[in-house]
Amino acid sequence: MGCRRRIRSSDAWAYRIASGRRPRPFDYKGPRTAYDYLQTVGKQGKHGVEFAYKSINTDVMAWVMARVTGHSFARLLQERLWAPLGCEEDGYVIVDPTGTPLAGGGLSATLRDLARFGELIRRQGDWNGKQLIPAFAVDDLYNCDHPAKLSGGYTYRSMWWITHNELGAIEARGLYGQRIHIAPKADMVVARFASHPLAPARYNDVLSVPQMLALGQMLRG
Repeated sequence: MGCRRRIRSSDAWAYRIASGRRPRPFDYKGPRTAYDYLQTVGKQGKHGVEFAYKSINTDVMAWVMARVTGHSFARLLQERLWAPLGCEEDGYVIVDPTGTPLAGGGLSATLRDLARFGELIRRQGDWNGKQLIPAFAVDDLYNCDHPAKLSGGYTYRSMWWITHNELGAIEARGLYGQRIHIAPKADMVVARFASHPLAPARYNDVLSVPQMLALGQMLRG
């Protein structure tokens, strides 16, 4: 019970309540939209010094994109990626009570369409001769300075986890084992759905990391 109280009082739980992903207590008086909640979050730590993964940073980024372009995250996703990639199925995003699309989690897509996006990154943003993502944005993932080493030798850059392994692999990681693994030196892209009982990636890395490396080594020959 004590653990449950700590979880429910956490920032993550408060954000879920504000954005409509969890029921609100009968006496709830807090933020009622995603944007209302994001405005209550203050700066923690110094930029470029400490690493702390926070899903809400992705929602802030999507909010900035919407303000700059005048289009929602969902529309940008459709126009910039989903349609040009020729995705086979509709993608779905979760929204808050006012209909604001959330980017920090909740995207529903088929495995093949997820792999399409991974292949786009492997090809440095090029898709059938059209540059959907600037090549320099992908190059930056591999060539920029990564001062902070995380668990397993990873670093984090522009929403991607950089392995620094012999195949130059990078990963997009989700909860419960969801993963896109891109190993350019092996011409390999792996899209993975999973339902691991524990949410953080570190709990399934013990199997997934050597598994992906071994598969890439086999393909490279």
